[in-house]
Amino acid sequence: MRDIVEQRIRSGVEMAFLLHGLEFARVRMGYAGESFNRVQEITFGAGANETPLTEENADDLRELVHACSRDAQQAKQTQPNPTVSKRPV
Repeated sequence: MRDIVEQRIRSGVEMAFLLHGLEFARVRMGYAGESFNRVQEITFGAGANETPLTEENADDLRELVHACSRDAQQAKQTQPNPTVSKRPV
């Protein structure tokens, strides 16, 4: 799975994870409260469904990644081969 997940740096404090060009998760670095302690926030999902990653929903992230990968593979198999001519011989 690691070989098909693209990691793209969005800024000095944020990195996005993409599967087949679609962002499914991101990591943001920040500071905790009023201190200089750095914290990492990992979220997954898109738009209004962006969800902070916790131990309780880690399986949801795994399921999302597997579903996206499976859907992309199925779409790839149903696309016509562009090297095959559609005109009669």
